[in-house]
Amino acid sequence: MNKIAISLLFVTALSYGMEEEGLYLVVGSTRKSDIEKTFPVQPLWKEDKADFSLRNAYPGKETTSMDIKKSTMPGVKHIIGDASVYQFGKNTIQAAYLERLPTMDVFQTTNGVKSKSTEDRNYLGECVQNIGSAMKKGAIIEIEWHPYLFSSTKTNINEINTVYNEDFIKKNPFTAGPYIDPVIIAIEMACLKSLECDPAKFYSPQFIDCASKFSTIIKKMICFYEKENMGTKALLNKRLAQEIWLLRNLMSSNDKALLTCGPSASLEEFSKAIARFPFIPIQDSSKVGTFVTVQKNNELFSGKLYDLSLFLNESFVNFVLSDVAVEHNSAYVKEFMKDNGFKDISIERTTSLRNGRKNVWIVKGTKA
Repeated sequence: MNKIAISLLFVTALSYGMEEEGLYLVVGSTRKSDIEKTFPVQPLWKEDKADFSLRNAYPGKETTSMDIKKSTMPGVKHIIGDASVYQFGKNTIQAAYLERLPTMDVFQTTNGVKSKSTEDRNYLGECVQNIGSAMKKGAIIEIEWHPYLFSSTKTNINEINTVYNEDFIKKNPFTAGPYIDPVIIAIEMACLKSLECDPAKFYSPQFIDCASKFSTIIKKMICFYEKENMGTKALLNKRLAQEIWLLRNLMSSNDKALLTCGPSASLEEFSKAIARFPFIPIQDSSKVGTFVTVQKNNELFSGKLYDLSLFLNESFVNFVLSDVAVEHNSAYVKEFMKDNGFKDISIERTTSLRNGRKNVWIVKGTKA
């Protein structure tokens, strides 16, 4: 047998062996971090110490990355596609890691992340279903889970007896679905030494009860953040109180806030920004998210223009609500995973074995 024939035989055997072994897949990765190294992500997830090249994602195995964008690293295995609909071969996936995929069907605009529809699409769940249908029996799936936030309101807030919209969460267990009214009161209870007005004068006992219980959860989360060196408890409480104050003002009018530093700024920088800024009665929504200079009371102010939606999307409040939602939604997620062919489901906050992010929530299961 000549050398050419031997080479062809070797390549054929290698390809067959890899097909039999299956894909070691990381979904939602271009092999580069898309997260800006800012507050609160950097101090909690330690992204500067993580490895998004995926060279050692699965030791001894070649990793195939997948994203709707092309890979930032040339010469590596990469699939460009939507994991919720991509047609994988049957029994071709040996292991899968879903890296911080959107939990809702969203798109990015200058005004922040927007939902594509009002149908509450369970996007991450659809990815799990599609990928799971192509996994071998015994294959392991891991999901780096950070719930997106979908806040809602209720016509009669005094009918609220739970912080969470249970009907929404049953449809989309991977997404945080709180009612905004008790959340605001709960954060104020958790972060302020005293409230300006007694909530009991305005809300029903059941509303106050659920807000009070949720404030206890917020306090525990703040203690955890302090332990992870995100800031002192006093500074973190101050930050949440500042954001709630601003959110209340944006909710009560159509004015926009012109901030020199947004919510991704450090605790100290944001405190300086919110201490001196103007509310601007600009009706043109196309200006939101852009940097402008305006004159008010004979002073010039420059900064980024925020409306309620954009500020909430980028806020520390949003991050905290997403974080605490994991505890509430975990039972729904485990049920969803079992219904879709997975067993031995676990959910824990840990260090990712695939990219090295710290303090992330990992959902893990085995294909039954």
